[in-house]
Amino acid sequence: MPMIAFLAIKYWPGIRYLKSQDTNTKWIGIVATALMVISTIVIFWLAIVWTQNFIQSSVNSINGLSGGIY
Repeated sequence: MPMIAFLAIKYWPGIRYLKSQDTNTKWIGIVATALMVISTIVIFWLAIVWTQNFIQSSVNSINGLSGGIY
């Protein structure tokens, strides 16, 4: 959870780069922020998909053991 970890420790240099007056430094801040947001979204999506697959495989396993009467 990249974004949550950086918010929890309250130190992330991307914000400092975004506030800079230098154009190149500001672009670095924009790219760093975009990468952080994208990675956070991907990790949340992967966690949701993994959880759904795990639950579905558990349900299938239970139904297979019970003979499929439910």
